[in-house]
Amino acid sequence: LMKSTKYLPHFLILIALLGLPALTAASGISGRVVDAEDNPAGGVLVLVLDGETGVPVLSNGKPFHRQITSQPFPIAASKTSTSGEFEISVPEGSYRLVAQRWSGETKLWDGGMGRFEHLEEFGPVIELFGRTGPLTVPSDSANNVLLAPPGNATLKITCDPQIGNNETIVVFGDAACLLPPEKGFEGWTGDFLCGALGFNRMPHGETTVRNLPRGRSVHLVAFANDNKPGYAVEEVIIPDEGDSEVTMHIHADWSDAH
Repeated sequence: LMKSTKYLPHFLILIALLGLPALTAASGISGRVVDAEDNPAGGVLVLVLDGETGVPVLSNGKPFHRQITSQPFPIAASKTSTSGEFEISVPEGSYRLVAQRWSGETKLWDGGMGRFEHLEEFGPVIELFGRTGPLTVPSDSANNVLLAPPGNATLKITCDPQIGNNETIVVFGDAACLLPPEKGFEGWTGDFLCGALGFNRMPHGETTVRNLPRGRSVHLVAFANDNKPGYAVEEVIIPDEGDSEVTMHIHADWSDAH
């Protein structure tokens, strides 16, 4: 039997008058990622950060905490399709995005035991695909996000000493970390994480970063997990031409550290 649709327009008008949400209202963040030639970029990790602190969040919108032993909710993140599109479900709130892709062989940090998902992934080369400022969910802007490489510069990062494991993690961006290295994660909030361009675990103490913006400073913070953790903070000015290198001097209570 055919159902009558003569009352459907009146139903839609009633929704509008009552201010009820539309059936297609935003329930998260979506958009696409392109490369420097405006071609779709597939396999790019899009990570959701808290809008105020820059800390990665879970799919329930709560901040990620590295010391938790189990995750009731997954990390809020997604990898783009072959057409460069992504969609991430998060509740109402303020968020930021940062996007990157590993080139070459990637691995997972076995020390995480699957608890941290995308935060466990690492590889020797990272390609940056930009970030956003604060996005309000729900809103039209949160469902029409466009991410693209912020530049074309390459930076090689080396740790001194070169830690022979994949637990050393480095975060880099355009805002300085205000606290000294020995303060550790207490300094990885606010302007520094909100200004983050990317991150990586450091296989054998080295990482190559591509698509950095030129003619500006990049601030780096490294954390070397150990019985006696080590930290490093460095700044490098990316030139207008050519590639760059930086050595991160690990401060720790080790015989070969600084």
